[in-house]
Amino acid sequence: MNVGAIERLAILVLTLAFGPQIACGSSNPPPAGPGGAGGNGGAAGAGGAADAGKLDVTCNPDASLGVASPTCNALTNDAPSVPFTADPGSPPSFAGGSIQDGLYYATRADGYAEAGASGRKLTLAITGGGTQFFWNGDVLDGTAQDIEESFAANATVLASGSTLALTVTCASISPAPIPASMSYTASDTILVLAAVTSGSSTSATTYTRQGCPPSSGPPDAL
Repeated sequence: MNVGAIERLAILVLTLAFGPQIACGSSNPPPAGPGGAGGNGGAAGAGGAADAGKLDVTCNPDASLGVASPTCNALTNDAPSVPFTADPGSPPSFAGGSIQDGLYYATRADGYAEAGASGRKLTLAITGGGTQFFWNGDVLDGTAQDIEESFAANATVLASGSTLALTVTCASISPAPIPASMSYTASDTILVLAAVTSGSSTSATTYTRQGCPPSSGPPDAL
């Protein structure tokens, strides 16, 4: 038997024993091994893209939310109802900080000394690099069961140290429920705004960032 015949016989034996993929290669994809989990990771990435509006920390600084008075802004108030928490002591020290643009919900309402009991259901949008504030929502009773006042208001804001100077540019009610000055502490996800209500009594509202505000109209993807 010559060499060529021997080679052909060897290929035939391999083909019968292991199938045609050994001799010719297979067009079928390889089975998923441990690396197949990476495919699931890709699917999670797609979900992340759908949640980009919630998770993005860089927002459009020119988002336009203001509309004509007395509506003032185009926010939809989807914030939770937050009851009042009383503290007979002094308020904490405020640290200032960089205010992140975004859509915030009130998540805590604290009163220090003898501040009046007042809950919150408030949405706050911040644009313009922390210089434009837009509120929409309700001031509640202390148990967060009843609405005491509903309002929308816009203000320009100037930060200095741990104090904000606010100039109201639109309010749906008069007088506007926005003080001219507030103490504040800001982080990437939290903003605490506090105002002296009388004497040493201070009311503080904690807002938690939900994502970026809409450019106009009600929030999308939030």
